[in-house]
Amino acid sequence: MSHRRSRRVLAVALGAAAGLMGLVALPAGPASAALTACAWQATTFELPAGADGADFSGSDSNRYVVGETGTQPWESDGSLYDPQATLWDNGKIVWHATNGLPHALDVNSSGVMAGDTIINNKFYGITIAKDGTTKMLPGDPAWVDYDAELINNKGDVVGGAIKADLKHVLVLWPANAPGTYRVLPTPSTTELFLQDLDEQGEIIGGTQDAPQGAIWTTSGTYTPLQTPKFADPRAVRGGHIVGGWDTFSTFGAAEWNAQGTMTRNIPGSTAEGFTALGADGTIAGQIWVGYSQHPSLWRGGQVVDPLTAVDTDFVVQWISDDGTRLTGIQDWVPTQYHCS
Repeated sequence: MSHRRSRRVLAVALGAAAGLMGLVALPAGPASAALTACAWQATTFELPAGADGADFSGSDSNRYVVGETGTQPWESDGSLYDPQATLWDNGKIVWHATNGLPHALDVNSSGVMAGDTIINNKFYGITIAKDGTTKMLPGDPAWVDYDAELINNKGDVVGGAIKADLKHVLVLWPANAPGTYRVLPTPSTTELFLQDLDEQGEIIGGTQDAPQGAIWTTSGTYTPLQTPKFADPRAVRGGHIVGGWDTFSTFGAAEWNAQGTMTRNIPGSTAEGFTALGADGTIAGQIWVGYSQHPSLWRGGQVVDPLTAVDTDFVVQWISDDGTRLTGIQDWVPTQYHCS
């Protein structure tokens, strides 16, 4: 599972939207005893020598997290300086790139990562073992570049390729047919955004030239997500999709089913967007308290835990299967909150 959109990009979008918001109240709803009983305690992940910040890109939601470590930028919306791919196992570094390559973008429950490397100025999709050993994924020699961005626990790998006409296509490397790949149906586009891949083979993302978000399946279907204008799907589990939407002037949080139908629409005056999805249907999102954003946990369209003990700068990127761990970045610090 993976969330490819940067936490910093999200924070900038949320900050810009805050100017449109007034004072709002949290939606009332039935409390979840399992969630509201939590006293959330923060722990920080290990950083390599010389690094003071990180940005996450993928996780199995439970044990492994992959991302980049480096030096925090001067600007709040900048990028890490000297970023190096890093893999954590329960918060401890188990592998760390030291020369800028390879790039690691997602990881599954076996600790196998999906990513890319550069050879002779060309990007190639690869998988990376926990010890850093890389394996090249096959591709069409006519592709200008290709990468591997998502991997699920079965070992299915999904990425993007750039053709000679600079159009992008979605590529699957199926776990049940090692050494092969398939190009999945893709609208004509010059940019492809991939966000998440679940165990059922459902892929969420979107395209630049047809910016409406979509759900693909590894069996070869493509379905746009129902939305007022632009959809920003962030996580999928078992065909349940969560994320956000906007029309440039209005925005909100949303849920969709595997057929692309919007099943819940929460206006931006309450929620900026959903960011993570737990195995039990618990959803993480960003709510507005006055003019400030704050993480929260939702179920059934209602806030079940406002996470009042969690730092306002923390964005939940993954919820563990048992719902007791929230993982994300907090002011460039890799952080996990534990239910106690």
